[in-house]
Amino acid sequence: MAGEALALCSAHPALAAALVWLAWATFGFLHGGHWLVVFFLVARRALLHFALYIVGILLTALGGGYVRLDNVYRSCANETGDMGRDCLWQVQAADYQVVYVAHYIGLAWCAVSWVYDAVQLPGWLRKSNAKQPLNVCYSTWPLISPAYLVLLGIAVMWVTLTWAAFVDWNTNNNGLTRLALFLILAIALWGLAACGLLHVWRAKSSLERQGPARASNPSVGAEA
Repeated sequence: MAGEALALCSAHPALAAALVWLAWATFGFLHGGHWLVVFFLVARRALLHFALYIVGILLTALGGGYVRLDNVYRSCANETGDMGRDCLWQVQAADYQVVYVAHYIGLAWCAVSWVYDAVQLPGWLRKSNAKQPLNVCYSTWPLISPAYLVLLGIAVMWVTLTWAAFVDWNTNNNGLTRLALFLILAIALWGLAACGLLHVWRAKSSLERQGPARASNPSVGAEA
């Protein structure tokens, strides 16, 4: 049955694309199911990305449960009594702080991956239809390289620093709206910068490789 479904998707790229986008759109940041579809269709490396979604969600769920325990959480002593950056660092115990940050790192990984995956899914689907290896950021960096994992990891670092150190926030009276705007900005700016760096790095490496060839053979690259 699974083999027949796989053959059907392979014969109908539009169906395969629909399945991938459906898995992404149905709260894909909670399960990474689009990577599971990609795994069965085209890329074995996709299983790693799916597994990292699961790790991120487990970290979020387990950490979230821990920080809500009555004997762990300390009531915030600010004006509203709501959680905020000041309450986290000035009121809560060290174990609470570590778990609180860790569980949001897990959530950040899933959220950042979900956004960056969506931007690249059209390119990955096009590559899969052409039976070509998948690449990162529409560049020549292969998905099987560490490039995408590094890109995601640094994005998660920026997201974490934004809410943990750079931007003041609280959970009262839409106090998270300003933080959300900064988080979206951080994700977008780093995504653009990182993808740009990947393209520039590859172009520079290509030119450096061509240099010795042109030096040893002046006719290389010469106009006809």
